[in-house]
Amino acid sequence: MGKALVLGAGSPPGAFWEAGLIEGFREAGTDLRTADLIVGTSAGAVVGALIAHGADVIAVIEDIIGASRKLAESGTQDMSERLLRAYDVMSVTSLPVPERRKHLGRLARGIDTGRNAERLDLFIDRLPSARWPERDLLIPCLDAETGERVVWRRGGAATLPEAVRAACSMPMVYPPVEIAGRAYMSAPVYSTTNADLAAGSRRVVVLAPRGNVLSATAIDDELASAGPDRAAVIGPNTETEEVFAFGVFDPSTGTAALHAGHQQAVMETGQAEQVAEVWGD
Repeated sequence: MGKALVLGAGSPPGAFWEAGLIEGFREAGTDLRTADLIVGTSAGAVVGALIAHGADVIAVIEDIIGASRKLAESGTQDMSERLLRAYDVMSVTSLPVPERRKHLGRLARGIDTGRNAERLDLFIDRLPSARWPERDLLIPCLDAETGERVVWRRGGAATLPEAVRAACSMPMVYPPVEIAGRAYMSAPVYSTTNADLAAGSRRVVVLAPRGNVLSATAIDDELASAGPDRAAVIGPNTETEEVFAFGVFDPSTGTAALHAGHQQAVMETGQAEQVAEVWGD
């Protein structure tokens, strides 16, 4: 397989940043939308699904941002606190990592987060199709009971909207999603990028809005496992980090995150050159 685009987790602002970054790199001469394989974790699954279906990513993202402003901002503080609690659970070093995931799954299934589902509807309702695209799209999730990773793709039990919703259902923030009789939740507590799923691809570009909560070397380790000939990992620059600091569920960060990604791709010429060298367009 040729080229793989890995879209990491980063909550809504991370997805908006990825969309802006992809557009900026396209303007600079490297079109990441030509990927043969796309791996989308959490909100990265939304961007991945849009690209795989050939949608106008920027137009859809701008529509999502506009709609998010119309939602009442009440509850965003509670959602942020629950997200922090989830990461606190994953940081308990006295428990083995698999046990932390299972514990988090139990908490996710036992807490009422249904009222937050409307925020996910903003993304799911704007997918271009309920069908899986012909292009290879991998969407990792976690089984909320076992804590094991499950990867959804064309031909599996999940529809595309189900897979994307499960991918975005951060435990304790959004309710787990039932698919074929089992409950699934977002995969960042396993990995924020799941770049190992790009195994078999010769060239890999990873867009990583957030670091890995479990290991600072996780992305490098995943790429070593995938074994591409060339790879580039792009994370947020200082300006983007400042935008992210406003809050992952704050609707006001949408346009700023989209703009920050675009500006980073245009202004950080070293990164643009690195991506171009790997992609080889």
